[in-house]
This record gives sequence, structure tokens and C-alpha cells, in this order.
Amino acid sequence: MKLRETEVELLPRVSARLGAEVFIKRDDRTDPVYGGNKPRKLARILAHARSVGADTLVTSGTVGSHQALATTVHGRAMGFDVHVVLAPQRWTEHAETVARATVAQGAIVHCCPALALLPVYVAALQARLRAQGRRVWGIPVGGSDVLGASGYWDAMIELRAQIERGAMGGRWPELIVCAHGSGGTHAGLLAAQRAHGMSVGVVGVMVAIPWAIPRVRTAWLARGVQRARAGIERGVGIEDVVLVGDQLGDGYGVRTARGDEATTLFAEDGIELDPTYTAKTAAAVVAMTRVRKAQRILYWHTLSSASYAQLVQGCDRLPEPVRALLR
Repeated sequence: MKLRETEVELLPRVSARLGAEVFIKRDDRTDPVYGGNKPRKLARILAHARSVGADTLVTSGTVGSHQALATTVHGRAMGFDVHVVLAPQRWTEHAETVARATVAQGAIVHCCPALALLPVYVAALQARLRAQGRRVWGIPVGGSDVLGASGYWDAMIELRAQIERGAMGGRWPELIVCAHGSGGTHAGLLAAQRAHGMSVGVVGVMVAIPWAIPRVRTAWLARGVQRARAGIERGVGIEDVVLVGDQLGDGYGVRTARGDEATTLFAEDGIELDPTYTAKTAAAVVAMTRVRKAQRILYWHTLSSASYAQLVQGCDRLPEPVRALLR
């Protein structure tokens, strides 16, 4: 799969309203069929799966998982069978649309009754498939292993080249702000930033329950990327992982008033946000300009902007067991 280089743009209306320069990295455009941050991770994962002879992919997430949808779209395009194990999530229109697209694009869906049981269900499914003679490659939640996070090492190098060519006036922002769910995007950006001494802070905005995204795991993942990409043995430490936790609200997938405010604000510049990831991340950007008085921020946009109209064709209504996961 071939990724597009994504633009860096100023958000003029957002900037004017916040009294700060707010830029956006348009990773919503990584792929014309289904973009966002997942294709950057999947490009390396799927290439490796093919190189080792896999014919079946297994991944997991909540029922509205962008990871499940992206793996289905891009995995099937490369000739893999795709199995997804899905757990319950709070209902939103966006989550239901993503779930419909996942089914319509040909995922083989397995329903799991609780998020905590996902590892057990995934392991059992992989064992069954291997017993049937399938050559299985497992992809973790969010695509956040060393291979996947390495996609965001590449992204940071891409950004550096763009700045050197004059993006953002040829100057780094004070902060890069990204969503932090499974941690792969944040870890990859941080790994490259620390390895290359880039003069910018990298901040992850927590959108999932805290126990699932500890600093120690993010640092461990970033160090793995550094070893794989640059042979660095001593790299990112726990103290280097900066997380913002005050936008989580009542939990994963639950919309917040500040997220709704950010959604309305960013829409003035034509940027669509979702309540689970990007609205909370954008809300953190707003808070950083108001509370921390940050004057120059790059918001890393990770939600696909490709139309869902084609993706959902063939699934007007979710199968009942899948629909029941939306609560």
C-alpha cells in the first residue's frame, strides 16, 4: 500500500479565535479510500505480514474501531482475509457508521462481551484459525506495536522535511498534539523527536481509560521503535512521555462538552472531528492556548476524511449481535 504525503496547513479561523497559530497535519488524507493514522501503521505491518507468508489478519477493538475498519479495507485490498474481534462501546452515530463500514467491507466479525476479555477471545480465535491451516498474522489494538508505531517515525521525518521546505514558515511549533489511545502514534512521533533532537514538544491526549495507556508502555514502545529504526539502545524514558488526561470525561467514546465546543470551532475551518478521539484532542489544543498560553501548536489530525458513503454500501443495518455491542 502506498501512502500520500499529507499537508501541513494553518487553521485561520481557529487561530484567530484562539489568538494563537494553530496548524494541522492532514493525516486524514493518508489514503483516498480510508485515511487517518491507521494506514501509516498498517503500511509496515501489512508489508511484513505478506513477507512472512500470512494469509489471514486478526485484529481487535471496540465496535466502532477505526483500526478494525482500516485493517479490513487495506488488508482485503492486499488479498488477506480479515477477522476482527469487537467489544462493546458507547453508541454514537459515528461509531455505528464505522461498524457498518467494517461489516460492509468484508470483515469476518467476532463479538466479545467485554473489553477486558478481548485478549482471551483474540488468542482463542487465532488458535482456531491456525488449527484450520490458516497462516495468521495478529495485529494489536490500534496497530500499536513496533512495526505500527514505526509509521509515525516516518511521519515525523516527513514533517521535518516539510518544515525544511518552508511549511509553518520554516519553524517548528512549540507543541505537537496528538490523540493517545493505544499509544502508537504518540510513541512513533516521540521516538523520532528524541532520536533526532527535534526542537518541539510532543503531547498525547488521553482518550481511553488510564490503565490501558501507561507512560511506561509508551516509553517502552518508543524505545522499540528507536532500536528498530536507528539502533538506539538507550532512548525515551518514562519522564519523556507527556500525557494530558483532563479531556477524557466519562470515558472512552463518551462525548464531552469541551469536545463539542472544539468540534464546532474546527468546523469553521472545514475540519470534521469525531467524539471519541479527535474532538477531545482538539479540545486539549484549545485548552493549551487558553490555560498554558501556547502560541504555536501543530494539531495532528488522525481521523479519516474519506467519505463513508461508499464504505457502508451493502450494510444498511448492522447484524444484531454487532448492533448489540453499541450501548
